[in-house]
Amino acid sequence: MLPLACGMAVAQGYPSKPVRLIVPNAPGGIDLYARVMTPRLGEELGQPVIVENRPGAGGIIGAEAVAKSAPDGHTLLFGTSGILVTVQFLNKNMPINTQKDLAPISLVLGIVSTLTVNAQSPFHSVNDLATFAKRNPGKLSFGSSGVGTLPHLNGEIFKVAFGVDMLHVPLKGTAQMMTEMVAGRTDTDFSGLGAVRPQVSAGKLRILAVLGNSRFAPIGDIPSINETLSSYQDAPSWIGLMGPAGLPRPLIERIHSAVAKTVASPDVRAAYEKQGLRIIASSPEELATAMRNGTDQVGKLVKAVGIQPE
Repeated sequence: MLPLACGMAVAQGYPSKPVRLIVPNAPGGIDLYARVMTPRLGEELGQPVIVENRPGAGGIIGAEAVAKSAPDGHTLLFGTSGILVTVQFLNKNMPINTQKDLAPISLVLGIVSTLTVNAQSPFHSVNDLATFAKRNPGKLSFGSSGVGTLPHLNGEIFKVAFGVDMLHVPLKGTAQMMTEMVAGRTDTDFSGLGAVRPQVSAGKLRILAVLGNSRFAPIGDIPSINETLSSYQDAPSWIGLMGPAGLPRPLIERIHSAVAKTVASPDVRAAYEKQGLRIIASSPEELATAMRNGTDQVGKLVKAVGIQPE
């Protein structure tokens, strides 16, 4: 009974000071998503939750800072699947193992990715695009924000799934991707909904499908790509909350409960859906499974595509 009593005491005394939420990206990225939830999360925990940007090395610097912090729940990581899964395949010298050195707390959000074309494109369905690409190998192109990024991986998955050949055009960030798409210099795109939505609303781009196995009601009657190909599996595209390895289970449960209540609140949910995000708030075990499955999927894809770590 003593360990249980100690664990309960730890959870009851937590948090004893403000909680740092490390975002391993530069300001203006996913920290905006973190800032949506932190005021309400602070209310649930009883202490302020402070967002701290720690960018660098593709997210490794911020993740390492959390991994090496005290396992007392006062330093947490708000990281994408790119940081928690993909980055290990892009870097030769990883200072941490994200599955061993970090403790899963919750899958918080799912990033809704899309298959998008220029509004003037002749393609009006996934089948239109795939059929043309199959008949015209190498003629269509898709942009990405760099090798190994989510749009790149999703483009490569599309090529394999539909048996087509398309040209990958790595660009310098999301803004340039949208510029090239609107100008018609790239033919299609696999970006997150948050990136393409303004151009879709302006009538410059058109969404053919939502990637994944379900539609996204906030954008209306747009099909899931799995309605065309049921076996399609898009790249890992989520945001998870992690702590350092050794974080006591009572603290994990305390934080997870606060996160679940936070994202379930109507105002937070509405804000996230407006930004093209699905609410998940999974168990710690589901996040651990997502990391393992994502590592397996991305590892096979990286090998097949021939992406080399740097």
